[in-house]
Amino acid sequence: MKPGQILKKLPELKAKRLILRNVRLSDAADIFEYASLPQMTGKKSAYN
Repeated sequence: MKPGQILKKLPELKAKRLILRNVRLSDAADIFEYASLPQMTGKKSAYN
């Protein structure tokens, strides 16, 4: 079994305030924004 196939078979887990699911292409902009935060990159913002 290829690694990509394993991740496709993960179930969606739901709780009252949280849903864990596989990453979707529509999540790309949000992931990029989050990963670009200075706290995530270790770089200081130009505005600090």
